[in-house]
Amino acid sequence: MESWYIPITILPGVGLLLMSTSNLVNALTGELSRLIKDDYNLLHDIIERKIRQLSLLNKAMVGFYISSACLVLAGLSGGISLNLAYDSEQFISIMMILGIISILVSLVILTVYSYKAVGIRRAQFEKSLGNNTYKREV
Repeated sequence: MESWYIPITILPGVGLLLMSTSNLVNALTGELSRLIKDDYNLLHDIIERKIRQLSLLNKAMVGFYISSACLVLAGLSGGISLNLAYDSEQFISIMMILGIISILVSLVILTVYSYKAVGIRRAQFEKSLGNNTYKREV
C-alpha cells in the first residue's frame, strides 16, 4: 500500500482541532472559577450548565486523541509493512475509518457545544441584567 502517509498528513488538522478545543476548555475553566468565586448563589444554574459544557469539550478532546492514535497506528503499520513486506491493508483501512469516525463524532460534539453555548451566554447576560426573560425594546 503506497498511501501509508495519508493518515499521517491528517494529523496536523487533528492537532489544530485539539489545540482549539483545549483553548476552549481553558477559557471555560477560567470563567467557571470566576463565576463560582463571585456569583455562585446568583448564577448557580448557569454554572451547572457550564460544567456540562466542560464535559462536552472533554468528550470532544478524547475523541480527537483517539482519532490521533488510530491515524498514527495506520501510518505506522503502513510504513512498517513496506519495509517488512507483509500485508496490513485491512488493518490500515480499519484504523483510518475509526480515526475519521472519531473526528466526525468529536466535531458533532463541538457543534452541540457551540449551539448550547449561545443559550447559556444569553441566560447569563439576562441574569446579570436582572431580567428573567429575553425582551426586545421597540
